Amino acid sequence: MLAALKFDKQLIRQYFREEIREESPIYQQILEKGAKKGKLQILTRQLSRRFGTISAQLQGRLQALSINQLDDLSDALFDFSEISDLAVWLQNQQ
Repeated sequence: MLAALKFDKQLIRQYFREEIREESPIYQQILEKGAKKGKLQILTRQLSRRFGTISAQLQGRLQALSINQLDDLSDALFDFSEISDLAVWLQNQQ
């Protein structure tokens, strides 16, 4: 970590104590962003494997989904028989 080059290691450890991190809104944002990125990567991989290349337009619409919507999509994906089912599902999410 770059902070270790400039600040006392003990100070850094104290700042990053688990309690402080978990209560921090910034930390929560980082966790949520990471969770969303991971879910999006898995769903994109599954969709690509099932239907082939996913258009940039559909990828953009996928990226705009919330974490809860990504979870819903992971369930709905099993009912899709063609890529147009994804487009319809995305349209219904608006």
